[in-house]
Amino acid sequence: MLQEELKKVKSLVDEFLRIFFEGKRKKLASVDKEAANLVKEIADITLRGGDRFRPFMVWLGAHAQNQKSKSKNQNYKSKFKNNKSVLSVPCESVNLIRDNLSGEKKENALIKIMAAIELLHSFALIHDDVMDSAATRRGGPTIQPPNRAILAGDLCFTFADELLNGAPLKVKEVYDELREEVIIGQHLDVLASKSKIKNQKSKIRKLLFEIYEFKTARYTFWRPFEMGMAAVGGYSERSEESHLKKILIQIGAIFQMRDDYLDLFGDEKKFGKKIGGDLKEGKLTIWHEKAMRRLGKSGELGRYGEIWGKKNTTREDIDWVKTQMEKLGIKKEIEEEMKEISEKAVGELREIREIREDAKKLLIEMAEFVITRKM
Repeated sequence: MLQEELKKVKSLVDEFLRIFFEGKRKKLASVDKEAANLVKEIADITLRGGDRFRPFMVWLGAHAQNQKSKSKNQNYKSKFKNNKSVLSVPCESVNLIRDNLSGEKKENALIKIMAAIELLHSFALIHDDVMDSAATRRGGPTIQPPNRAILAGDLCFTFADELLNGAPLKVKEVYDELREEVIIGQHLDVLASKSKIKNQKSKIRKLLFEIYEFKTARYTFWRPFEMGMAAVGGYSERSEESHLKKILIQIGAIFQMRDDYLDLFGDEKKFGKKIGGDLKEGKLTIWHEKAMRRLGKSGELGRYGEIWGKKNTTREDIDWVKTQMEKLGIKKEIEEEMKEISEKAVGELREIREIREDAKKLLIEMAEFVITRKM
């Protein structure tokens, strides 16, 4: 069911964004042809790939509210009254918003929030590629040169803000928290460079999971879900929501662990970027955390240290690291750790009572899916 719903949300958000980008392209074409081309490049990198996890979590957060709960924002909720409120339809009816894409006056407020979060993601990806000097993203070229890419990212950031005009105050508040957290997470990631953490083995795991939480888990899972709840007036500070937050952050940690895993052992075509990029950049990943503890005992830490952060990393270097990770059981250890966290999250999700059962099933599927995804 999860894959089906993800595809529906992706189709829905992509359809909205195509219309949005075309409108922006035409508007900016009257200013300058190059301005319109910049929008075209943003549209290309946004629409050429991605599973739309974040918009999906916004939708799921709105949908997950128990039918018995009373909305604290009836005026905003009433915007859904003519199109089968997300509170009253089964998950399979994500198509409910598609009918509202025919004209500006009928655009569904929830879709705008979902599209905004995807545009914020494009901003993050574009700027991340500048920082990493990456040549490919989602199976295609990154925006070049870097100064043009920075402006493209800034424009995505502005577009996202624009789409949130008119959203409930609580949605905006959560969105502001999300933006601060992902930038802090990226900052921690940048600081965790080869020179900064080389001799701090005891601090590596703590820092790693701080990065996982702020750069990925809150940004991809909890905050979008929270925005969805707030969009339909269902947000509160209940203790169970606090428990759900912890579970979603656990799922987000697995998501990033899997991303690290795919960067070394993934299929380059499916993954959408070059294998070994994190190794080349000297990034703090789950591989590095375990390598620092295990390679010393094998006498191979010196060679690994020479490869980690080496700008001209070769295929031979990457293959050597992969061999070591398998030989020392690190690959298997990471697979087992992801599975263990996933099983714990699933068990805790089953105990949650205040969200709809069909939404709970999707979250359980998500916890199981993140450890097997290919991209």
